[in-house]
Amino acid sequence: MKVAALVPSRDLERSLESGRHFLARHAKVCLRRGYLYKANQHGKENTIVNEFEIVGKINDFEEGQGRAVPVDGRMVAVFRTGEEWYAIDDLCPHMGASLAEGYVEGKMVTCPWHAWRFCIRDGTWEDNPKTRVDCFEVKVDGDDVLVREKTTSEEA
Repeated sequence: MKVAALVPSRDLERSLESGRHFLARHAKVCLRRGYLYKANQHGKENTIVNEFEIVGKINDFEEGQGRAVPVDGRMVAVFRTGEEWYAIDDLCPHMGASLAEGYVEGKMVTCPWHAWRFCIRDGTWEDNPKTRVDCFEVKVDGDDVLVREKTTSEEA
């Protein structure tokens, strides 16, 4: 694990947001792909799961349409279909269009620029399942809609 900077605890949150690695209170910690990793006593990394972030109220999300929201420093497309909620990376890997602005049909969203189609459940590109965008976990708590990036074990 590479440690690039020493950061006082008061600057910890700012360092996480900027994606820098840091050393805090004698524990090696780094941020990689949206996850905070901390080396345990045996030198192996343990994932510290990011917390859910409130991205809006239920009424802010229209049925069958996407909405782009910031989550942990990146844009995420959140979709509401009936009582089910889904969230995937908002940027189409082809040319960077907002998938939240795409046409939603069933469990699929079509990129508004070049018609690439993605499954909103798992982020799979419909025309080539080997390509996918990141997925996020969504939960509703009262009227609040909360999102966080899925851990590796949840994606499998």
